[in-house]
Amino acid sequence: MSNAYWENRYQTQDMPWEKGAPSPGLVDFLQAHPELTRGTVCVPGCGTGHDVRAWASSGFEASGFDLAPSAIRLAAKPRPLSVCGRNSTRSTFAGSSAAAIPMDL
Repeated sequence: MSNAYWENRYQTQDMPWEKGAPSPGLVDFLQAHPELTRGTVCVPGCGTGHDVRAWASSGFEASGFDLAPSAIRLAAKPRPLSVCGRNSTRSTFAGSSAAAIPMDL
């Protein structure tokens, strides 16, 4: 599937995978393993960035990448503290051009 395919899905809001929250399995995993060594996490195909923010909220340096520029724009929008978490570190989002958009959560 091409960049244009994914961009079209976001442009037409045809995103049945978009639930407005991180993946429940990821949330459960992070809550069950607070002892994980903190480091850098890459989330390919990050979409609107919910999983990236979940990693960052758990104290990781998180980066998200997506082919669709619209997905990256949505991911890079500022979020309220209640969505990001109080312990958030830095998150970065980048599109197919790999031009990173740094986000301080």
